[in-house]
Amino acid sequence: MAATTAASATGAAATAANDERPRPSRRLSVTNANALANFGELQAHFRDHRLVVFLDYDGTLTPIVNDPALALLSPTMKRTLEKLREKFITGVITGRSLYKIQKFVSIPQLYYAGSHGFDIEGPDGTAIKNQVAAQFLTDLHDVRDKLGEQIKDVAGAEVEDNIFSVSLHYRYGFEVVQSR
Repeated sequence: MAATTAASATGAAATAANDERPRPSRRLSVTNANALANFGELQAHFRDHRLVVFLDYDGTLTPIVNDPALALLSPTMKRTLEKLREKFITGVITGRSLYKIQKFVSIPQLYYAGSHGFDIEGPDGTAIKNQVAAQFLTDLHDVRDKLGEQIKDVAGAEVEDNIFSVSLHYRYGFEVVQSR
């Protein structure tokens, strides 16, 4: 499927609120949405900029699986991430906790954003703790416990505590839930 992407910005119309620098006026026209197929053109277009690549873990770097604990990075994907980080600032974003995603990926030179971005850490250990949910941890634990109690008899459903969020996994328990 072909798609056309155009990126064009000039002068004041493209000026960010706190940045008075005009944006590049070069026009990027890509007829194929596949970035790899157009990598040379993209690289030339952004040559004066430092690209940052952030990738979602579940369903992007790993396949969607029934058991979230088995969503493991393949050796090929791990090598790909290692090569990518040599050329670009690279990060992994997930709803999982920061600790879990760092353990799953296990590439220290990446940026990691856990709990949907509430818990971020860079390769040098620099952390951004946007933990506005910290004041609600007691409430989140209550939600986790009550949700766990309500789904305890649903085969294949489970609650995951992601520190600053709670996830309900039901993929392989959906038919049971739907029939209730």
